[in-house]
Amino acid sequence: MKKIYIFFVLLFVSTSLSATIPSEQVLQEFLSDLNKPLALTINGGNFTSSSYLPGIPHFLVESGISGIQFNMRNPEGEGKIKTAISMFNIKANFGIFRGFSLMPNWKGFLGLEAGIKGSEFPLLGNLLKYKKKYPFIFSLSTKCNFIKSYHFIPNISFSFEYSQLFDEEFQFIDESKHETASCSFNHHSLYYHIDMREKFALVDFYAGIGWISSALQSDYTIVENTGSFTSENISINKFYFGITIPVELIDVSLEFGRSGSYGFYGAAFGFKM
Repeated sequence: MKKIYIFFVLLFVSTSLSATIPSEQVLQEFLSDLNKPLALTINGGNFTSSSYLPGIPHFLVESGISGIQFNMRNPEGEGKIKTAISMFNIKANFGIFRGFSLMPNWKGFLGLEAGIKGSEFPLLGNLLKYKKKYPFIFSLSTKCNFIKSYHFIPNISFSFEYSQLFDEEFQFIDESKHETASCSFNHHSLYYHIDMREKFALVDFYAGIGWISSALQSDYTIVENTGSFTSENISINKFYFGITIPVELIDVSLEFGRSGSYGFYGAAFGFKM
């Protein structure tokens, strides 16, 4: 039994020592693969609880999580690794203009909202071992609501959101050679989407389609060599659907979506005032 234990300890140590730092090309491929899943996670959770709130001013606070699982470049060797990232966020929306009504069955036409959101990535999956510090994401948004009163016309919202991720940093260590590599990066995205929402019995259903434009900029150091990398500005299409269960002044929302081969999810609590 003791020999088996020693064998596994030696196997673990040898595996740890075999870790290598990425080359410049591998590191750039690794960062490039992060661009799209970062954009989808940051802009996940399209909860539309406030889309049916009449009256100005109104106020909504949402606390939620969004996440995604994906394959990306292995920074320590050949091929791909499977990982997942999740983001916690707190969002506040304010009604700033009720608009006007063109028809009797509309509560508000072109009602406007403004919002802010703060987010962090607490879960990084297989990337956690490279994490040197967690980033912070700050977002600004505006929403245009078409709010109905009755009949078959759904609530419709048009939203725009700009997000900036600050100072994420990864570090890679080769214990056998005593070499290190590190990279810090910023990420920004512009997201606009259209949502439709309808109530059936006690549950609200919503669906939407969105478009994201995002880019990533990085500075890195490999041993003693420094460099910088800017990813291509990519355009992403996505669609999503979800359900909201109103409970008094609280909304509980679940959401699922897809963008190409990427699937993502979200959940949130919304507090209406």
